[in-house]
Amino acid sequence: MPTAGTDLDNSRFLSLPTTLHVCMLSARGIPSPSFDEDASFNPPYEVAADLDAVLDATAELHDLLLEPLGLLHRQGSHNNLLCLQAIAEFKIADIVPLHGQVSFVDIVSQTPMTSEITAPLLRHAMTMRVFREPEPGMVAHTAASRLFSVCTQGYALSNISSETSYEIFAKDAERASHFARGMQVFAQGPQFDLSYVTNYYDWVSLSQAQVVDIGGSQGHLSLALARQFNNLSMIVQDMEKVVENVTAPEELQERVRFMAHNLLAPQPREAKTMTQETLMPEPGTVAMWKEKNLRYKGTVTEFKYLLHKSDPAFVLQKIIEPAGSALGMLEFVWAGGTT
Repeated sequence: MPTAGTDLDNSRFLSLPTTLHVCMLSARGIPSPSFDEDASFNPPYEVAADLDAVLDATAELHDLLLEPLGLLHRQGSHNNLLCLQAIAEFKIADIVPLHGQVSFVDIVSQTPMTSEITAPLLRHAMTMRVFREPEPGMVAHTAASRLFSVCTQGYALSNISSETSYEIFAKDAERASHFARGMQVFAQGPQFDLSYVTNYYDWVSLSQAQVVDIGGSQGHLSLALARQFNNLSMIVQDMEKVVENVTAPEELQERVRFMAHNLLAPQPREAKTMTQETLMPEPGTVAMWKEKNLRYKGTVTEFKYLLHKSDPAFVLQKIIEPAGSALGMLEFVWAGGTT
């Protein structure tokens, strides 16, 4: 974490890019990162510490070279959010063809925006590596903009409403399906690998058990558990429009079924409670770039308080935090009646 005395007279700013390329990439046969549309950069857990050091140092160098007012403006700018909101609202990422390009004029013709707004807005997005301008007046995808077209963040940004997501999805099957696909995209990162759930909890010890996968989307986790553990029967709960046309493969249909359920409604199934969530570490114990992204998440203490406030009968029995996983698992056991 940077300190008040940090300045540019620091050799690590010069050595860390070499560390990134030699130690992390070349020596391990990992392709160099790129903004190209088809680029993929998923370094293994073994190089996570080196990657954290490079990300923190380069971000610190960038901040050092900004004057104080500029630094405050970058951290609190509303322009980025407005720009992404417009891209999501008008589905601009879907207008741009994969491995192709489209003109600003064509984009204007397919959205309510004027030409005076479209070019500045998209060029602002390009400063965030969302889209690129391969030639004057033309727009093409980057890796970020391609992902943006199916990312759940696009839904959140483009639906400012007093209604809950459950109420909106209940009326719109297309949006519900879009949300489910976005969750699958989100889970493709190596830090969300299903093995962190299937391999780090003793599912065999449950004997013949029924597991309720709350918010399980189209069942990717439940299907993985059912395939690996014959003792488990799975119920996948999610919004009606998400699960209404989903069925398990024929060989798993006896042990995996789907149930429409609102997460905010009372739970009809009684069971011990396990939550899989990002657990926020204490300040200064992880790389700064990770802490900045995670700061709105809860610590273990905060999760315990939340369950205790719900009912003191919830007792935290187990904490599982697999190395390399973005999510930890908390197992709560029901220890009595409501007090």
